[in-house]
Amino acid sequence: MEYPDDKVFKTSIGQINFRDNKSIKATDEKNAPIGTLGADFLQGKIVQINFVDEIIRIGATYHPTDFIIKPLLTLNGRPVLKLNVNGKEQNLLYDTGSSLFGIWTKKKDWKKLREKSDPIKSFPISSWGKINKGFHSSFDKAIPQIWNDSTDDTDLQIWYVDNRNYRRFFRKNDLFGILGNQLFLNKEIVIDYSEGLFGIRTVCNNE
Repeated sequence: MEYPDDKVFKTSIGQINFRDNKSIKATDEKNAPIGTLGADFLQGKIVQINFVDEIIRIGATYHPTDFIIKPLLTLNGRPVLKLNVNGKEQNLLYDTGSSLFGIWTKKKDWKKLREKSDPIKSFPISSWGKINKGFHSSFDKAIPQIWNDSTDDTDLQIWYVDNRNYRRFFRKNDLFGILGNQLFLNKEIVIDYSEGLFGIRTVCNNE
């Protein structure tokens, strides 16, 4: 069935604009992905993601004292975090859909921050309609940690893709790079769009 781009469906959570994405095939498979939620859907809301228990809560309340809190910036509605990278505060766009990598940055910064003794690995990545080779290595543990709590339990991987579109995107939006989920896989995060806050806490196995 074809849906025009401006088709609007009313639901119990308000009005949502649905757009047809021909790259996602129709299926009746249980728990199959049917699309993505745009950043505008989450504006003004509180989102909690518990990676350990695989739970997402939207609109839930939380206690800021339970989390290490950082200011939350946004870029076209998408979360941006200002983190300490090698002694300097840098803006990183947080991509909640990327669990493959830790930090994605430009080649020159990747060279500075990677652990030189760790072998360079590569992985094919589809971006901007092309297959690019992504290169990654461990983050140099001698460099000051980028978060206030310990990341020693995370072998943080730092990546780059030699694609000019990424370099242009980073430069245009004053970004050091993109932050993926790898840092948070044993944690719970809260993205508070209503107050402009981002929180993180470790989830214990016995919780």
